Amino acid sequence: MNPAQKEMADRTNPERMRGHLADAMRGADVFVGVSAPGVVSEEMIRSMAMDPIVFPMANPVPEIAPSNQGTVLRLTADPALGGLRPSPRGKLF
Repeated sequence: MNPAQKEMADRTNPERMRGHLADAMRGADVFVGVSAPGVVSEEMIRSMAMDPIVFPMANPVPEIAPSNQGTVLRLTADPALGGLRPSPRGKLF
């Protein structure tokens, strides 16, 4: 890592967590995605804390498609709309 990346990692990952995205999402309240399309599964969202908030912001294809969010999220953050919106199916496990 270059010095700027190291400083960011020190601030955003003080526990020095390493591993897979699925491991980091387990028990989390919020996911802010700025990564790649299709990297988040429904199972990964199910492993998060109760009523998680998910910001799938990879562009043009998000980390999890809206059609796959409805089974596990009541609300999803939609940066394009500037806020939260109901998930397509609106139920939560």
